[in-house]
Amino acid sequence: MILKYVFFILFFLFNVAIEINALAYMFDTYSNLFSWQVDEFNEYAQKNSLNITVKIVLITPKDGSYDFSNHLDSLFSKKSDKYDLIYNTARVMSFHAHHYEDLKKYLPANYSNQFHPEVYNSCINKGRLIGLPASVDINVLYANTDLLNKYEKRIPKTWNELLETTKFILNEEKRLNNTDYTGFNGLFSEFL
Repeated sequence: MILKYVFFILFFLFNVAIEINALAYMFDTYSNLFSWQVDEFNEYAQKNSLNITVKIVLITPKDGSYDFSNHLDSLFSKKSDKYDLIYNTARVMSFHAHHYEDLKKYLPANYSNQFHPEVYNSCINKGRLIGLPASVDINVLYANTDLLNKYEKRIPKTWNELLETTKFILNEEKRLNNTDYTGFNGLFSEFL
């Protein structure tokens, strides 16, 4: 609680600038994602006179031998305060969960409502919210070619085609009393 008062005094009374240092491991598929998010935030903060700036260090797998998890281990073992914000995957985040604070104590109870439950729950470890989703990446679409062939459908090329084809096949299979199929195995199950 005392931290809130210190923040209030420093920021609002003395207008002290806040700099947040961030670290991200950037796969090729995320070439601009993190820097784009930081640029967008910094622009928003400037327009709204928040006096907060985020600076980001992007680490890339140039030689293929870099291990981000080991880098985090090193930072945590040294009790480094070099970074305030770390972008990482849910898998890597879970390895280091004991180093992260429970973010629930800083957020309103209904904060999770803005995320798909499966995405939000991927940030929970032993009941503690140890991160927040910055992006969702889906790299693979599996298709049941037997069912596609049965109903003379092709592998969908757009999200709309995916929804239409899936709904059609599921409805046809239900008419045959086959309710064993799931339309999606991921973040879109509420659509079907």
